This record gives sequence, C-alpha cells and structure tokens, in this order.
Amino acid sequence: MRSSARLGIVALLCLQACSLLSPSKEDVVLKGNSPKGPISFGELEQAVLDLADCYAMGVAEGCERVARGSADPAVRRSTLYLKLRNATSTYDVVTSGDAFDALLDLVTLIELQNMVWVDEARMARYPPGPARDSLQATLSKSRTDAWALADRALTKDQVRKVKGAIQDWRKRNPEVQWVSFVRFSSGTESTAFNLLNEIRGGLGGLINPFGGTEKSVEETRQVAARAFFFAKRLPMLLEWEAEAAAAGIVDTTQIAALSRGVAELPDQARSLLRHAAGGLLVLLLAGFALLLAYRRVSLGWERKQRPASSQRPPTRPLPAP
Repeated sequence: MRSSARLGIVALLCLQACSLLSPSKEDVVLKGNSPKGPISFGELEQAVLDLADCYAMGVAEGCERVARGSADPAVRRSTLYLKLRNATSTYDVVTSGDAFDALLDLVTLIELQNMVWVDEARMARYPPGPARDSLQATLSKSRTDAWALADRALTKDQVRKVKGAIQDWRKRNPEVQWVSFVRFSSGTESTAFNLLNEIRGGLGGLINPFGGTEKSVEETRQVAARAFFFAKRLPMLLEWEAEAAAAGIVDTTQIAALSRGVAELPDQARSLLRHAAGGLLVLLLAGFALLLAYRRVSLGWERKQRPASSQRPPTRPLPAP
C-alpha cells in the first residue's frame, strides 16, 4: 500500500510539473528590437486586432470622404471597391491564423497598399484636396504603426528580410494593382515560405506553446473569439458588399435603359417591382451570410483537425483579384 501511495504521489507531482511547463500566452515573450520593449504573445494578439480595426476603418472613412467629394462615377466605384476589398481582406487576415501569421499578413497587406497607392502614386487618380490627403495620411500612418508592431515581435534582421520578401514580390508582380488579397506566403516561390519557417525556428518553438488538453481548450476559445470578432463586423461588410453590387448594376447600360422603362409603368407596377427587388436582395444577402459563416466555421475546424505538414506554408495564400 505504501508503495502504491508513493507511486501515486510521484505521478501527481509529474502531472503538476507538466502543467507548470506549459506556459500561458502571457508567459511567452517576443523580445523583438523595439525601444518599447518586448511583447507577450497574448499582447501581440490584441495589438494585431487593434491595428486591423484602426487600419480598416481609417481607410474606409478616407474612401468615403473621397467619394462624397467627387461626382465622377469611376472615382466613386474605385473608392467603394478599395474600401470593401481592403476591409474584407484585413478581417480575413486576423481571423484565419494565429497572431504571428496575422502579423506578417497584415504587415504585407498594409505595405503593399502603400506601395501601390502612395509610392507608385496611384492616389493621383483621385481628385486633389483634403479628402485625398487624409486617405494618403491614413495609409502612411498605418504603415508606420504596422512596422512598429513588427519591431516588437521580430529582430532587426528578421524585419529586414520580411521587407525584402514583400519588395521582391512587388518587383515580380508590378502589373497587379488590387493587392488586397496578397498574403506573405503568396505565390509558388519558396522565399517567403522559407523565411517564415526561419523566423519561427528563430523563436525557439515559442509559437503555439500549449500542449495537451490546455492546447485543445485554447484552440476552441480562439475559434470562438475570432468568430465573435468577425460576426460583429459582418453586417458592415455585407452592407458594403450590397452597395458595391448595386453600384455595379446601376452602372450597366442595359439596366439603365430598363430603369427608364420602369419609370413609365403605373405606380402599382413600380411598387410591385420594388418589393420584388427588395425581397431578392434580402435573400441574396442572407445566402451570402450563411455561406460566409459556413466557410469560416468549416475552415476553422479543418485547420484544427488537419495534421501539420512541413510541405505546406503555415499561412493561407489567396490570389489577388
């Protein structure tokens, strides 16, 4: 009996020691190279979400100001698509991977948008004035904030290599103007993939440090938190999606001619058509919402169940539209 009791005590102590060896997110510290000091993995998660919100909403507000100040339909469509694609991509980035993947993909998104709109002067296509200046200032500030956050998590050499990988992608794809859905590991080349593995290896296995039951619980909590984060912003994205669809429809010559014909119909016929169009729009939005929700839930569970593979990049590449 004494031997069994001793073995039980030893086993209990071993289990306790194992639990103590599994650090929490706040215990995992990324030293980086920022004068602000190191940042924990938990702090990095929240900082990435905050940066994503500020960036997406700042660009959206700037686009709306430019659109309100212009009577050119082409300018209004361009700002609408920039607002929609940029926000959709931003929230996809921060809800599709861990904080480290999200950081690199968000930095890539912000840097490429600045390359296209600021460095390559595509912003000059918009009417000059305070609205355009405000949009450009928002992009530039987001660029500064993104690299400042990267400095807190990465060493100087790692930051230099990340910048080089982004610049190399742009040199190889100068014709791509809409870069919202480019990711850090986009493309068939292995440069970014190898660099990502090198950076992760340099962190000494600190990413995803949780083990056993704690890891399973943490992953479940993360999926729920990301779903809630995205769900709160989904109505806004759906509204912009409907706005973009309406802008595309109204801009076609055939539909414009049809609308002139509808104006000549009796009031009851026009009312019937308006109700039918409204009902169809509601059905389309509901179907889109269900499809998007199914996609995000299935993608989360697929990633949770899929075994890790060294042959696949840890981030999900998406093609540029």
